[in-house]
Amino acid sequence: MLRKRARPAVSAEAVPPGGAATAERSPLNEQVAAAAGAADGFVLAAAPREARALGLQAFAHATALAMANAVQAQGGMQQVNQAATAAMVAQIMQAGAAVPARTQA
Repeated sequence: MLRKRARPAVSAEAVPPGGAATAERSPLNEQVAAAAGAADGFVLAAAPREARALGLQAFAHATALAMANAVQAQGGMQQVNQAATAAMVAQIMQAGAAVPARTQA
């Protein structure tokens, strides 16, 4: 059975007057905020390019799969062609052996 942990009591004196989320203004805090804002701007600017790149990558992969499928189908048809040719040559050879040789008069 899990027991809930008791939360420590927070007095009103421990919370700063502006609330818990406020922090002092300092050059370091402003630099951090500027860097975070720049990173957000970069992500927002790169999002359309990344979406297009992912779409193009998916299209390229689908095209590659279609080409691989076509190559495999062509190879299969070559095998069928070779088998049919071999069967026809065998029939011709058998038919030639069954025909008596002509004698010249």
